[in-house]
Amino acid sequence: MISAAMLAGCAGSNSKGGAVDMSAADMGGPVIEGEHGRIVDYFSNMPLAGLTVTDGSNSVTTGADGTFLLPAPMGVMLSPYAGGSGFATLYLPDAMAAGVDVDRGDVPMAATSNFGLEQNILANDTTQALVHILLVKSGACASVAGGTITVNAPAGAHVTYFSTQGLPTSSQMADIAAPKPAAVLYDVTPGAALDLTIDVPGCTTAPAGTAWNGMTLTGQVTTMATEPGDNAAALIVVLQ
Repeated sequence: MISAAMLAGCAGSNSKGGAVDMSAADMGGPVIEGEHGRIVDYFSNMPLAGLTVTDGSNSVTTGADGTFLLPAPMGVMLSPYAGGSGFATLYLPDAMAAGVDVDRGDVPMAATSNFGLEQNILANDTTQALVHILLVKSGACASVAGGTITVNAPAGAHVTYFSTQGLPTSSQMADIAAPKPAAVLYDVTPGAALDLTIDVPGCTTAPAGTAWNGMTLTGQVTTMATEPGDNAAALIVVLQ
């Protein structure tokens, strides 16, 4: 299992104090019944309308403001993914609803041209999967600069880090503005369980199974070969 609590791209944590707080009352704004979020462009952070978000049984189209809303039944694994013309398909992490309001937050989506640039920089094996890691700072964790990720499994996977310009060209973590990823795993065996060790000075990882933003995190996500289809996955590491 991943040695951190992880979930798909969200704009940030509304936690107060040391522990991660998932209660709907503390997430800000009114309670929304269901699994919801907002799809935004990776570089501009502008909302993306007309993309499809599906959980396999239900499909919706993002509105003019980029938002979507899907059912979030209790006791059922939630594994949605999003995609559309001109954009890479993004698989959001597996989670279980811990309340009626499951908030995926802002989900950054890469245009196919930008996704192609990322793959050119990485020189990744396109028959393998690619996973973006987003970091949520909460509690005493004020900075992730200088942090690193060790990939314990699957064998053969690699990691690199995003610069503040949004390109995967760094040797260690930097403080990246939410909701952009701080790191990327590549050459990941599709369907393999992930086991990561996150080392960030002054921060600790929330344990796997932590409830956050209305969902219980599993630390896993659907992974597919990057090509054909421009497929990627995303996780957030909750730090405290």
